Amino acid sequence: MKIIISVFVVLALAMAGFVGFIVFDASPSEQSDATSAVVGDVGAKVATISRGERVEFSDHVTPGVLTVFDFTADW
Repeated sequence: MKIIISVFVVLALAMAGFVGFIVFDASPSEQSDATSAVVGDVGAKVATISRGERVEFSDHVTPGVLTVFDFTADW
């Protein structure tokens, strides 16, 4: 049973990684400063809010809506 669950988890993570690669294919250097896009049919808004400047997270949170902050680097 543990093997079946492990295989399922690995396949789910691989599928999520593949979908993420397809949906978010553009690197930050290819995006404009005012990047904002709607992703898929779910209406998820994706925006670049900083290029190294200090950010107040509370300015970018909408009450009642799930907000995810993703941190990346161009190294």
